[in-house]
Amino acid sequence: MANYTVLEQPDVSGLEAAYGLAIGSMVPLDGGMATSSYIAETDQGTMVVSVLDNQDDTAALRLAQTNDFMWSHHIPTCEVLRRLDGELISPVRGKSVMVKRFLPGETRDNLSDELLPRATQMLGMIHNLSPENLEVPIGLRHLSLSLRDIIGTFPNTEHVRWLRHRLARLDDFFPPEDDPRRDRWTLIHGDFTPSNIVISEGQDDDSALYAIDWETVTIDDPMLDCGMSAMNMCVIDGRLSPQRLKLFGEGYRRSGRVFEEDRIRVSVEYAAVIVAFHRYRRHNIRFPNPARKDYYKQMVEFVEREFPED
Repeated sequence: MANYTVLEQPDVSGLEAAYGLAIGSMVPLDGGMATSSYIAETDQGTMVVSVLDNQDDTAALRLAQTNDFMWSHHIPTCEVLRRLDGELISPVRGKSVMVKRFLPGETRDNLSDELLPRATQMLGMIHNLSPENLEVPIGLRHLSLSLRDIIGTFPNTEHVRWLRHRLARLDDFFPPEDDPRRDRWTLIHGDFTPSNIVISEGQDDDSALYAIDWETVTIDDPMLDCGMSAMNMCVIDGRLSPQRLKLFGEGYRRSGRVFEEDRIRVSVEYAAVIVAFHRYRRHNIRFPNPARKDYYKQMVEFVEREFPED
């Protein structure tokens, strides 16, 4: 689990000097699993100060560079503030700190029918980007062979059989190695879900959307990115909604990309199987949590209900 960092006055003074800021106040912000974040009121506007607790220097710099790359390529997101010396990251007591301009708005559990196609157009814009000199991992949306080896160590043999059975069929579409679709791989977000989309204040038809949280960016099959997104955006009352999938595809095409309708359902199934794997591993193996030990079953039930085998 994350080891959260409390910023003290000497740390704040060091950040002021590094960025040329005057910080009036700094209030802790509810963060994710890998950051300690603060809202900072400064003479240059409201900022978010994030201590990247569980990332080494290389990973922290890659995250900052990825965020800066997206902003500089006109993907709606928050701007990373550079230090006076031009660097994107500041060291604070052995940890990396990133300062970003605050995005006013909110995240929602679900996107309205008006917002859904606007969000997926942004997803297509991300997929259109050339990675150029951006250094990001490759193939992380696929379930790697090393992670598949872990499946056999799970004590729940029924879940082991289920995962292996489902993956054996899905591998015909997205093989873990020597994927024939590799020439179609693009830069992908990896976790483009409502929780990572900030919606500015206003009515849905005129509010701005911003993508955030670039930790999972990788180069991989864009349909796997679409599958993970659709699983989080297009399910209503536990069922994959054809109408929502239609809106998803309409927005994606607005970016100029082809939406592969014949592969979207199998992409959603793949995403759900991967989530079932990670939920079981997290709550039963890595960080045992009795309250969450059966959380993975939601994905199992969704797959069995939505993708019954012939």
